[in-house]
Amino acid sequence: MNSSRRKFVTSIALGVGVTAFPNFIEDFDNLEPVNLNTAINTNELLS
Repeated sequence: MNSSRRKFVTSIALGVGVTAFPNFIEDFDNLEPVNLNTAINTNELLS
């Protein structure tokens, strides 16, 4: 792959990452804390 194609692909990847980044930040703001004392029901994980 020549360098102009590499630059093009890199710029596309960076553009997609920059546009998606604010959505990830918004999702992190809406997360609830995990209670570490909660028992895990392994039957729910397997079904």
